[in-house]
Amino acid sequence: DLAGGAVATPNPATYNIETAAFALTNPTREGYTFAGWTGTDLTAATTAVTIAKGSIGDRSYVATWTPITYNVTYDLAGGAVATDNPATYNIESAAFTLTNPTRNGYTFAGWTGTDLGAATATVTVAKGSMGNRTYTATWTPVTYTITYDLAGGTVSTANPTSYNIETAAFTLNNPTREHYLFAGWTGTDLTSATEEVSVAKGSTGNRSYTATWTEATYAVSISGAGVTASNNSPKYGESVTITIADDPDRTLSALTINGTDVTSSVADGKYTIASVSGDVAVVATFASTKEFITIGSLGICTFSCSKDLDFTGSDVRAYIAGGYNKGTNTVLLVRVYDVPAGTGVILKGAAGTYKVPYVTSQAYYVNMLVAQLTAANISQTSGTMTNYLLGNAEDGLGFYLAKADGTSKLAAQRAYLQVPTAFVAGESKVRYIFEDDAVPTDIADFEMYNKKQINGIYNMSGQKLDGVQRGLNIIDGKKVLIK
Repeated sequence: DLAGGAVATPNPATYNIETAAFALTNPTREGYTFAGWTGTDLTAATTAVTIAKGSIGDRSYVATWTPITYNVTYDLAGGAVATDNPATYNIESAAFTLTNPTRNGYTFAGWTGTDLGAATATVTVAKGSMGNRTYTATWTPVTYTITYDLAGGTVSTANPTSYNIETAAFTLNNPTREHYLFAGWTGTDLTSATEEVSVAKGSTGNRSYTATWTEATYAVSISGAGVTASNNSPKYGESVTITIADDPDRTLSALTINGTDVTSSVADGKYTIASVSGDVAVVATFASTKEFITIGSLGICTFSCSKDLDFTGSDVRAYIAGGYNKGTNTVLLVRVYDVPAGTGVILKGAAGTYKVPYVTSQAYYVNMLVAQLTAANISQTSGTMTNYLLGNAEDGLGFYLAKADGTSKLAAQRAYLQVPTAFVAGESKVRYIFEDDAVPTDIADFEMYNKKQINGIYNMSGQKLDGVQRGLNIIDGKKVLIK
């Protein structure tokens, strides 16, 4: 009884006492290992049975078998099973179906392996199957959706609307919205509005993001002292009033808003921007109505200005050099009030800063002081004239001869004294006298500067004069007041 097995060469069906000894040929059986013969003269299953010569009696043998154990191996490719699949089986095992694995972010696409031509979602191993088996799980990434609510904004480059667990990390493109500032995204995995949102590789799940906004505020920048804005951080559409503080020392020359001149629309020192739509640059420029003049501790200095000035009522006094006394080497300083532009004067007053109004001058003076509006080196002589600079040297206050090498420095808006060389005859210093401090008994003691270059000096009666006199004079056909 081969019990389902078979032999390659049949064993003898008969024998007799004289038959030569013979060994049984062991059978084989698919799916089994031969475990031995049981039967005549055998007390246990025996794999090698020999019938000796001289044996007698009928004999009976039964083949016994042990099922072969086969291995089943699995590659879950990152997945997992709730219940483990069988690791072994044999030909007698009951049919079984593989438990499919699961994997976060993936859909199970089927098994590949033993006896499978393509990925198969349901694999059953039938009873009676044989052989070692190998199975590999295959997967398809789950596609997740991403939805956006831009809340009125737009993005220049669209953000992804889907992704899967294998998608490379990406950062959301932030939207923009006119007149608003992006305040951040809210939504999946975010606990508060977040301006930079990245989705890492390996992320899963559908996602939803909403843009949040704050109203934009714009900056109002102001150039110009005394200019203020009613709101330095307006929102879109708000109005802003620009106020220019009243200042008697200046007048508004121009007011520009973002480069546009609106000066003509300024009323009572105010201009209103009706509806702000961006940053505002306010530039106010002014023209001074007064010259600011500083007198040092000496209480005296030379001065010149590019504009006409009116010293009337000022605490600082202005003087021109109206004449020169050759005998005493003294220049006469005559007080004036209406000072034309480019006139060199001597200023006298307590130390401090004075504000002198600009005017349109009606005056004309014969003056020995030469205005110097820009800084310069003064030479010792200029043609037939000798030049002196006001100073406080070893011999006290006075006009000192300019250096022969031309390096005497004179600051801007100052003046120097110019005397005919023939008058001073090499004097190194010229004294001065203020007419209102020590008025000479005879104005004729002082030669008038540039007298010889004047075509004619007349009084108001038309009489020709040898020199100017106080009061009204006619010089070169012009009416001149000498104070």
